[in-house]
This record gives sequence, C-alpha cells and structure tokens, in this order.
Amino acid sequence: MAQSKVHKSGQIQRVRFDRWGYIFITPFFLIFLTFQLYPILNTFYLSFTNMKGASTEHQIVGLSNFGRASQSINLTGVEAEKAHSLVKALADAGITADTDAPAPAETSTADDPFSLGDATTEAPTADAGMSSGNPDEFSLGTETDAEAPTGFFVKVTGLEKDVFDKALATLTVAGVSSADLTKATETIYAGLLFDQKFWQAFSNTAILFFFNFVPQLFFALVFAVWFTDVSLKIRLGGFFKTIFYLPNIITSASVAVLFASLFGYPSGPINQAAVQTLNLPEAINFFRSEIWTRGIVSFIQFWLWFGSTIIVLTAGILGISPALFESAVVDGAKPGQIFTRITLPLLRPIMSFTLVTSLIGGLQMFDIPYLITNRRGDPAGSITTTAIYLYNQAFSSANNYSYAATISVGMFLLILVLAGILYTMMRDDDAVPKKAMK
Repeated sequence: MAQSKVHKSGQIQRVRFDRWGYIFITPFFLIFLTFQLYPILNTFYLSFTNMKGASTEHQIVGLSNFGRASQSINLTGVEAEKAHSLVKALADAGITADTDAPAPAETSTADDPFSLGDATTEAPTADAGMSSGNPDEFSLGTETDAEAPTGFFVKVTGLEKDVFDKALATLTVAGVSSADLTKATETIYAGLLFDQKFWQAFSNTAILFFFNFVPQLFFALVFAVWFTDVSLKIRLGGFFKTIFYLPNIITSASVAVLFASLFGYPSGPINQAAVQTLNLPEAINFFRSEIWTRGIVSFIQFWLWFGSTIIVLTAGILGISPALFESAVVDGAKPGQIFTRITLPLLRPIMSFTLVTSLIGGLQMFDIPYLITNRRGDPAGSITTTAIYLYNQAFSSANNYSYAATISVGMFLLILVLAGILYTMMRDDDAVPKKAMK
C-alpha cells in the first residue's frame, strides 16, 4: 500500500507502508524455517534411508521403505550333509543361509594324542542311530526311521533380483532340481504399502475419528442453529458456549488420567455406580474390552472438541446476512426450509473448513489413546493409532527412524488425498470461475 506525500520542495513522493507488515511477520518465518520446515524436509529425507538406532550412518534406499519385493528360498526335507553342503556353497557365493541341520561330526586321527575317537564314534551309535561299521561313515538313520523328523531346512530370505538369480544358479550347480527350487521360492512383499500393522492402525484411527466426529458435527450444528435463532430467545447462550468450550483448554494428559480413574477397575466411580444401581454381579473391566475402550476414547475426543466446533459453526451462521432469514420468514418459509435452503448452503465454506481441519487433527490422534491404557493402544491394539505406531517405531528399542519417517510421509499423503476429496465435495460450484462461452 502506498500513499502520496507532498515534499517541502513541491515534489510528490510515494510513501510505502506495506513493508512494515513484512517486517512484523518476519519472526514467524524465521521460527517456521528453523523449527518446522527443516524437520519436515529431514523427515522426507529419512524416509528414503535405512537409518536405525543411535548410529548416524545410513544409506539411501530409495522407495524400499514404501514398498519392495524380495525373494526367499526355503528348501525342506534336506539331509544333514546335503544341507551343510548347500549352505557352504551359498556362503562361497557370498550368500548367507540358515539351516537347523546339526554340524557334521569331526573325525579324529590316531596321531592326535587328544583325540576322542572312541567316544565320538561309539556314543552316537547307541544314542543317535549312527552306523557302527565305519566311524567315518555318517548315517542319517534318524531321518529315515518312522519316528525321526522328515529332514532339515535350508532357507535364504530377502534376496534382491541379482542375488536371487545367483542363489538359484549356485543351488542348481549344487544338485538341487529346478522343480524343487520352483516349489521352494516365494515372493515376499514388505514396506509401508504391505505393512498390515500400519493399515490396522490406520483403520483404528478412522474408526475412532468417525465415531467422535460425526456426532460432534451433528450436535454442534444443532446447538449453533439454536444459539443463533433469534426467535427462540435462548437465555445465557454465551454462558453455555463457554461451558461447552472449557474441556478444550484442559490438557490431554489430565483428561486421560481423569477418565482412566472414572472407568477404573474395580473401584472406579462408574463401576461403583453401575454395581449399586444396576445390581451387576461384578464390576466391568472397561479397558479389557475393545468396544468399551474405543467408545470411551471416541467420547473423550467428542467431549474435548465439541465446544470448539460449536463456536466455529456459530461464527459461520452469524456471518450470513440476517436479511435473508427475515425475507424467508416474510415469505412464509418454515424453520426446516430456512435451514436446508439458506443456512446449510451458505455455511458450506465453514463446513468445509471444519471437515478438513478435523480430518487433519483426527488422523493425527495420539495423546488420549496413548495415555489412557498401557501406552501401546491395547486391548489387542484396538486403539493403536497411526501416530502411536509411528512413535513406537521411532522411540522403542528398535529406534527405526527411517521407517517412522516413512509412516509420517505416508500419513501426509493420505491426509492430503482425503482432504482434497473433502474439499472437492464441499466446494461451492457457483464460486468456481467458469470458462467464458465462445
């Protein structure tokens, strides 16, 4: 913004005042760049690495954290000597394999004064079914007897394409048939896209969000309409809105402790009241039930944010011109018609804002589910949200920072897509500029 000013010499100078606005918001950008932008960019970077634990050394692994396919070979029913020969052949090729076959017995020589040849050749004959004719001959009697196990395994996992082809060639040369290799080969999918625990956590988060936000939006809209309807003449409207908003200023840790005590087993106030009034045979262990635990967490979220939603929707309704409501009343419109034809359509931008911001906050739900039970989302992981799963990946004993960063990026993309869908659904078509007709 500029303003003209006449100088003493008679010249007109232009004085700019908008620069002061930029100066005032400079601290915000400095703080944002230091404490927000860098962590965001670093999170994206870590999602493409394999950083774990306290070590700062890591490698770039591309999109492997998001999704990757690897091959595994699991040969079963292999004789002990054959298993060891296969493991050795793979080791010579630089491939590590696992087996449960016992190590071959070491033979002794007569020249070795410390040799225990008699002990090592005769004892297995009685106990393990080895051949007694030749102490150097290793007989797998236990593998062929009816009471013995069917054999041992040779297993190689996590093979990339080039290493997998090398392993196949090595095993083929070692005498394994192509039919056995085809039967033993399995493709393993890993990464965020195939992580069942992540998708279960996301499902839990969506369930908790749905059962607290849908009732919250419905009742908040009803109360907002009542508080703004002049014809109802509701007294102490401001007082009730303040009471509804008060839970929002209480810390989440305090609320979690409060409700954990209220629904405590067996001596919580809710349990005592239920046993005395409903004549229950015993107290209810609410936090051992998935349904009760989810219901309690959903109610807490509803209770905390109900007042905030009322205030936002009330402000949106008050922003609508009163002349529209007065004209509708004069024309004989009923309250239901006024609500559906005037209030809801003109409230669409505020509804869109409420939906998107609630979605962003709801899918980042962490504190209440984390604190109210055992900090892992029990019982049976029913309230393990994506934020809790992320936290446990980053700050548990594994300290898998790269995968935690991958979860963060995945949640960012999911929220971005869902918010875009909500914005598109709630967009006012009349506000969208249309192309001029040719």
